[in-house]
Amino acid sequence: MLTKITTLLSASFAITAAFSFDDSRPDVDYDYEIDEDHRLPRSVVMMIPDGTGPNIWALARNILDPTHKKMLHIDPLFRGSVQTFSNTSLVTDSASSATAYSTGFKTYDSAIGVDMEKRPLGTILEAAQARGMVVGMIVTSRVTHATPASFAAHIHDRSLENDIADQYCANANLDFLLG
Repeated sequence: MLTKITTLLSASFAITAAFSFDDSRPDVDYDYEIDEDHRLPRSVVMMIPDGTGPNIWALARNILDPTHKKMLHIDPLFRGSVQTFSNTSLVTDSASSATAYSTGFKTYDSAIGVDMEKRPLGTILEAAQARGMVVGMIVTSRVTHATPASFAAHIHDRSLENDIADQYCANANLDFLLG
């Protein structure tokens, strides 16, 4: 029941939130100039609307403009896609899906930042921190939920949320955490 409610809320959010159409600039050129003096980004923001995929954005477009003549405000932000199904199932869970995002490797369902043999995988947050960047997470779920945990913890089972919290504190791998 909770999964159905979460899915419904995700779809509703995608349709009704700040993803209205951009009528004012139909022919916008979204090619951005690169500043040759600053090749590395000052900051990176990654938003993960858990459970949302291309089907949700297509639904939003179809409902808001069945003629498909307008873009969503979020459309210019899309730069690619990734298949995040796990190594053990075509229907993945948040843990293995977020691990694919955070590490670049697929794993088994319920895995948090570990490979198929339960060995820790390096995450994008750890790589950024190693380069001297400030790293953190802002979440609307529990901070120990599978999606954020996959970026800052290494646990063999997503249900071990106390262990996830312990890793956040013991490893000092986050400069800030809000949720």
